[in-house]
Amino acid sequence: MSHYSVTVAAGAEDAELAAEAVTMLLTPFDENLMVAQEYDEETQDWHWYNPQAAWDWYQIGGRFSADLPLRAGADSADVLTGERSWTNRDRDLDPTCVDGARIRALDLERKRAAAAEQGGRDWDEYAHVVAGTPQHRPWAEFITRVAEAEAAAPKSWTQLVEQAYDEARRAVSFVEASVGADSPRRRRYDALVRQELDKARAAFQASLSYTLDQARDDYAAQPRIAAIRAHYQGFWLEGPEDIFDHLSRDEFVQRQRLHAIPGFATLTHDARWLAPGRMGWFGMSNDTDESQRAYLDEANDYLDGLDDEMWLVVVDCHI
Repeated sequence: MSHYSVTVAAGAEDAELAAEAVTMLLTPFDENLMVAQEYDEETQDWHWYNPQAAWDWYQIGGRFSADLPLRAGADSADVLTGERSWTNRDRDLDPTCVDGARIRALDLERKRAAAAEQGGRDWDEYAHVVAGTPQHRPWAEFITRVAEAEAAAPKSWTQLVEQAYDEARRAVSFVEASVGADSPRRRRYDALVRQELDKARAAFQASLSYTLDQARDDYAAQPRIAAIRAHYQGFWLEGPEDIFDHLSRDEFVQRQRLHAIPGFATLTHDARWLAPGRMGWFGMSNDTDESQRAYLDEANDYLDGLDDEMWLVVVDCHI
């Protein structure tokens, strides 16, 4: 599962109708909307699905509540209020920011300027941390070496898994392997499978000339990576080296400025879904640096061209 923000533009006479317009614009991208058929080779059958699926439920605001900054003196009739997520329900949010509003009520430049300023501070911090350390070798080099070692192994992981199941079947009768999952005999079979798979995993690792654990240790031992990990805590999908190292200060500051308003995706008032890639599980998407740049340019050009009467709404989408 993933939560991600979508910036939605809509035309409407008031806040209530703007919320309805957001629902209408999002509907074609509902994962539960079955509009096309696809053949499944594994089941050898057809099933219905939505090829445009981008969410299975959503909230206006949600985890991204109070994301848009208001202008001083903005009319309350120009503001749209959504729902908070359980993750921020008890948190104090910026009272000068909202879930949605007409463009004329928003101070988008305030958020862009703040993002750029913070980006400069973040880049300077990274530069200080890595100062004096040699350029590190990228993680891709290490993981490629692991893949090469696995390809050269005497037996593939798939072969060892099949062998593990064969060993478990030989140790028990056919009846034990085929009865219901709640049967004591089936549980005995399943326990044997787990034992054989543990043996297979150990055998596979022992057969490799270079393992994933070795790759992790060697990557982390590089002076620059060691300095980064000693300073930064809690990163998950990307390390700071992946975020900063390939960009100059000016490039990073500009990228943060462009990221300030568009969400991961932008849904236009004429129902175009703009995004750098497709969001998958655990916040991971298939976007690239090139697709990100193209998306941010397109989304910001679109947003900057909107009429002051249009509404801009931040939506928390789950997929």
